[in-house]
Amino acid sequence: QNDTLCGVALVVRNKNRATLSRSLKWRIKMFLTAGFDSTIRFMSYQDKIRNSVATDAFQIVTQLAIHPKFRKMGLGEQLLDAVFDDCSHKDHCMGVYLDSGNPKYERLYGRLGFAHVATLDIDDFQEYIYLKAGPGMQQHKAAQTVVT
Repeated sequence: QNDTLCGVALVVRNKNRATLSRSLKWRIKMFLTAGFDSTIRFMSYQDKIRNSVATDAFQIVTQLAIHPKFRKMGLGEQLLDAVFDDCSHKDHCMGVYLDSGNPKYERLYGRLGFAHVATLDIDDFQEYIYLKAGPGMQQHKAAQTVVT
């Protein structure tokens, strides 16, 4: 009865990132509400982000939202920790990517173990890509070291 949704994180695998933007039904709704230019720009943005991530072995945080009433309480950090914890229990998970158009979050992401790995120019703004390596990537690197 007193339960309140304080925040959400949408996590997808790379191959699923642009599935929605490729749907004809979604495109028609987007064209009618946001207009042609906005729809094309969003689809281009999704393609560039998807192409910047190496494989489908990564989890990608595409959306992270905290209800305004519950901000500044560390809930965003808890959500990102939970996403990484989920990844760390999967041997095949190479890590967690996230992207942000706001560089003010770089310190937060760094504190949580994410490294800035790329900056993408998308039209008139920049998108920053961050990665936190998971156990799959660490095992992959260890295997490469043994082989070479």
